[in-house]
Amino acid sequence: MNYTDKITLTSKELASAMALCGYNSFVRHLISAKNMVSKKKKDVNLFSEEAEQSLREKGFWHARTETNLSKDLEDLMNAVGQSKRNFHCKRLGHELFIHQIDLSFSICQFVDGEQHTFTYLDHRKGYKEELARFYKLDPGSSQNLSKMQPIQVSEEVYNSLHELKDEEIEQMFNNENENQSFKEFIVAFKKNGKVFNPFTFTETDYVDGKSRTDQVAFSVPGDDMVWHLEYEKVSEHKVYFIPVSVSDYFKKIEDTIYEFFEQVPTDTKPKAKIKKSQRTNSQKKDKPEPFSIKRGLNFFWKSNLVLLIMSFFILINKSSWVEDGYGTLLLYILISEVMIVLLSFFSCFPKKVNR
Repeated sequence: MNYTDKITLTSKELASAMALCGYNSFVRHLISAKNMVSKKKKDVNLFSEEAEQSLREKGFWHARTETNLSKDLEDLMNAVGQSKRNFHCKRLGHELFIHQIDLSFSICQFVDGEQHTFTYLDHRKGYKEELARFYKLDPGSSQNLSKMQPIQVSEEVYNSLHELKDEEIEQMFNNENENQSFKEFIVAFKKNGKVFNPFTFTETDYVDGKSRTDQVAFSVPGDDMVWHLEYEKVSEHKVYFIPVSVSDYFKKIEDTIYEFFEQVPTDTKPKAKIKKSQRTNSQKKDKPEPFSIKRGLNFFWKSNLVLLIMSFFILINKSSWVEDGYGTLLLYILISEVMIVLLSFFSCFPKKVNR
């Protein structure tokens, strides 16, 4: 997949492609989240057949490859599956995932219902505009919020916000005793489906299925602004809604993404060092010296030791030798010694190893 390409898959196609590439934990999570198929064997088989047919129709199916997928799709699935860190946010009916690849590029996964659209993002160009576009806000908006005030509510009020009826929200908006900041917040909250949008930073391993949430933030998009949920004092039964300009808020989220993606997962640091050390030691062992006198001397003394032992056994039977037996023995030793010297020289060179 080229960095300018865009690939769109249905949830069914995505699950099938990830399964063919071996990322089963990703598939289980996706199937569970979308409730796509039951555990019955006939349903699973039908699911696989339909996904395969759909991938064929889009030109993503190549029966001659190991995964049966086209190279572009296989590369994309491996990039997503091997991503160790991702950023996730939501709005009504839509989701956005940003999967870290390296320090230059990330993969953006925009989810609209059952449609997943993948594109590459240039890490150096930032994420501010992508986030603002996702929430349909102007990334350059820096509205003057000097007249807006942070809103403090009790934990009880905060917990009841999700259950407010439209009539109750209307009454709050028309209540003259309510300040303007709260009125604007409650309208934005209603418009957002009476939910807070999460920003989640997760460290994930799609191979072994382990994941860890690093941090979470919540907000509500308003009219050219964002209401940030400050819950650090929730232990004191206080919750704050802070008005922030679009530009400032998404710049802060962008900075956090940069910081999160540039970190190396702590559990991979020792492994990386060990692997590098093992690889270096292995290379040293596998690559012998081009000419070693030590190897020649080693062969020389071992060979002479064998010749000495053989000569000893021959001398045991000297009583049965013919008259010129000593001459024959000396000739045998001389020829053997010449051969030993010659072979010792050749043994100084490394052996040829077949790889």
